[in-house]
Amino acid sequence: MWGKEDIKIDLDGLRHRYLKNYPQCIDRPGAKRKRGDKVDPEMIKPGKRARLSTENVTEATNTRQSRGHENTRKDANDTDGHGWEIDGADIQKISKQLGLTDDEAQMLKYINEQMSHNVRSYGSGILFRDMTLQLWYADRMGIIVSRPIHMIEEPELLLYTVAAMGQADIYQMGICHLMEFNTSKRKFTTYRNAKLVLDVDQDVKDSGGEDVREPLEFEVTAKNENDVFTDFGIVGRGTTVVPVRATGHAVNVCGSGELVAKIAWPVKRQNRDETECIRKIRKVLAEEKPSILKHIVELKCYLSREIDELELPRAYLGTRVLDERIFRTMILEKYDRLEAMNNAAEFKIIFVDVVRAHRWVYKETNILHQDISSNNVMFYRDGRSVRGVLCDWDQAAAPVDDPEESEDQSDDPAWSVSRVERSTDKVNTLDWKASLLAEGSFIPKNVGKPSRSKAQDVPEAESGTVESQLPPEPLRYRTGTAPFMAIDLLAKGSVSAHRYRHDLESFFYLLVYVCATFDVKQHRLGHIYEWESADLAQVGEKKETFLKNPVVFNDTFQNQTDPGFKDLAEGWAKPLRRMLFRIANKSPMLMYLREERDDLVKCRPNEDERCTKSFAKEHEIRSKIRQLKAEQNEECTYEEFMKTIGEDAI
Repeated sequence: MWGKEDIKIDLDGLRHRYLKNYPQCIDRPGAKRKRGDKVDPEMIKPGKRARLSTENVTEATNTRQSRGHENTRKDANDTDGHGWEIDGADIQKISKQLGLTDDEAQMLKYINEQMSHNVRSYGSGILFRDMTLQLWYADRMGIIVSRPIHMIEEPELLLYTVAAMGQADIYQMGICHLMEFNTSKRKFTTYRNAKLVLDVDQDVKDSGGEDVREPLEFEVTAKNENDVFTDFGIVGRGTTVVPVRATGHAVNVCGSGELVAKIAWPVKRQNRDETECIRKIRKVLAEEKPSILKHIVELKCYLSREIDELELPRAYLGTRVLDERIFRTMILEKYDRLEAMNNAAEFKIIFVDVVRAHRWVYKETNILHQDISSNNVMFYRDGRSVRGVLCDWDQAAAPVDDPEESEDQSDDPAWSVSRVERSTDKVNTLDWKASLLAEGSFIPKNVGKPSRSKAQDVPEAESGTVESQLPPEPLRYRTGTAPFMAIDLLAKGSVSAHRYRHDLESFFYLLVYVCATFDVKQHRLGHIYEWESADLAQVGEKKETFLKNPVVFNDTFQNQTDPGFKDLAEGWAKPLRRMLFRIANKSPMLMYLREERDDLVKCRPNEDERCTKSFAKEHEIRSKIRQLKAEQNEECTYEEFMKTIGEDAI
């Protein structure tokens, strides 16, 4: 039998043999050879392009991000909005924008697929090219690519890489640390008999925010990967939903019914914590309007961990980002998706339930949901009836209600000029986050099919530059899912403040989506492809045409064959369209006034007399803007919305 002394790897001998054949080898990994050098024939490839480096990737992405918000997120979305769902054509487009080679583009596609499956915290890969390799690492905050490592010049690094991967278990390769599989630690092939374990050292809290002092174990009830919902993309919240059932002590905390574990990576913000939001909403409603509780998602327990506590590889790589994400797991009551409803009559009940619940939450807690979509409206069956439930409060926040901030921050000249100038001065500090792959961007669908964009712009920066360069004010984000977002929030330019009427407009688009695309027999929601573009401004333009052009409006429902949903489109969607049409008609004047105001701000004269006149004109324009926006808010109210669809505003 061989012993460990019988097997040796002669790295020096390998190097010497290589140099004997190619004596003019590169001086350092990644460097170019001089003309006339004897080169490795494997290095000679037609049409070979420049290799990817941290510098050129960062530069390419910064250039792209500076062009405007049309192709950026959050998300995600995030996006938290939380990038885009990637197919072959998208990869080619991204490659050109970022200067990627074909190999790098293929690697990007592979790592995107890797991060879009299973319950994963991060992913990794190795790109072999000629006699070099590059290490790729991806998490929900971005992609990190090593410099090229020459396998002959630096054999020790090759050996380290092989040894590390050979010894790594599934958790060290990026699988979520909470999952336990009934298989080898080096692989798993099924979710059968898998567990999700929340240990006491994870700082688990119950629904009341109190510490849970015993481990909680949950049986994973997913039979295969299709039962596990994972957002498609790399950067963003990366939401994964796993069906589970409590066992042991967890039954005392969470009950014995069907549950789901929602695992996500939201941006760490003081004003947006989904667990705190749900707890606050349910606590207030329990006191003020307990009948609405059955329409609000029920939180059983949760935990939140920062990347240092998780020992995420990024924490050791010196690549911290501006809006760092945290790991959060919530155990929630399980509900049915909209697709499981049987007919238009059930949808009417679900729809009215969630619109009313949304209103009571806003009235009692001053919290807006800000992400109404087909994924976030669910239901459950109570005997023979259905009850709508409003879920996913991770984008929820209180609207701006200070008198000085009652209009968009873009209405403030100090915001629109000096703030923008300060932010654009820092463009070069942005790190490559592959915003094209952010969750926020799409609800997971099959690769190559249009999907629903999430809008969540999340700026990032390199470690060491953040604190000294960023302004102290909070950054602004677009929130929502593109097919359901209000037109104001999709327009080019600065981010509009999110108002209650914007959520009502999102409910309208949800109504339209279901009435136009729901297949009752197949229990499937289809697509309105014009609303699913990655270009948010283009989506806004298509929606504006939908509101203003009755032919386009009617054509949207032409494929619906179910009489119930056709009647709903005629009886609810059409009158709501007229209400929103009146509001949309004020938007061009708002844009014109904003342009005139901005021109005055940029061209303020120095002379006192002219300066006084300029400020007076500016004040007049700002007053007109506030008046128009107030009229928009007054024309789209809960009472008017419910009256329009023939329901009581209770």
